[in-house]
Amino acid sequence: MNFDCSAAKEHIDIYEAARRLGVSVMTLRRCIANRELGCIRIGSGRGRVIISETQLADYITRRTIPAQTAQAA
Repeated sequence: MNFDCSAAKEHIDIYEAARRLGVSVMTLRRCIANRELGCIRIGSGRGRVIISETQLADYITRRTIPAQTAQAA
């Protein structure tokens, strides 16, 4: 049987997501618990947590504060 691994490449584990965001894994787990960031849980209990690249990008977009533009006088 052949499996398409391309879908797996579009997901990262919680440790990589935390590294990219510059936050601790515990902070990221809180974001997931508060439903601020979506994830896929694999296994029982805490199990393994993976996050899609799209979910991470959406989270960053939602958390981005736009810069104010200076008004011309």
